[in-house]
Amino acid sequence: NSSLEFFYDIRLDLKEANSGIPNDKPKRISSIKYKNGSSCIEFVLDHSYFNSIANTTDPYEKRLKLNSIQKRSCSNTSVSEPPVVFEYFGSTLGDGSQHFPKLTDKNIDHYGYYNKAVSENNYTTIDMIEPTSLFFNGNQYNVGNANRTPSFDAAIKGMLKKITLPTKGTISYTYESNQYLGSPTNHSEFS
Repeated sequence: NSSLEFFYDIRLDLKEANSGIPNDKPKRISSIKYKNGSSCIEFVLDHSYFNSIANTTDPYEKRLKLNSIQKRSCSNTSVSEPPVVFEYFGSTLGDGSQHFPKLTDKNIDHYGYYNKAVSENNYTTIDMIEPTSLFFNGNQYNVGNANRTPSFDAAIKGMLKKITLPTKGTISYTYESNQYLGSPTNHSEFS
């Protein structure tokens, strides 16, 4: 006779859908209760947000972040063991939040990772294309001006850095940039 029960809180990093359903706001899991007979354990998920700018209330400038998971007894709100704590790579903004690019940020590399390039304000489709030469009916056309060069320091923003376990042991993560052999081609042939 086991069961899992999920509890939710409102998310601040997503806009409300216009579904017509009352209280249909985006949600995040705030805790999970596991019941097995008379035994009950609760896992409390502590969240905060990465922000692309300090003190923002705009959902597109926020990204949900899991800070810790705390295990405790359902009948007693006292802590039964230390939490599992998560740390992330990135810089801190003036309001104490960690920087992370907004959801709609166009500054990405070839692989889709943030690269803090200068193509941010270029929202037209042609401006988001990497510089390319197209050949059509014997004529050369140059299109695109987006910077898709990878930046390792920018790409690791928001990635998991370390997990601290209840036993105080840690798991640390190391990342490396994507690499490819040879030189990329900058043209396509159409006829």
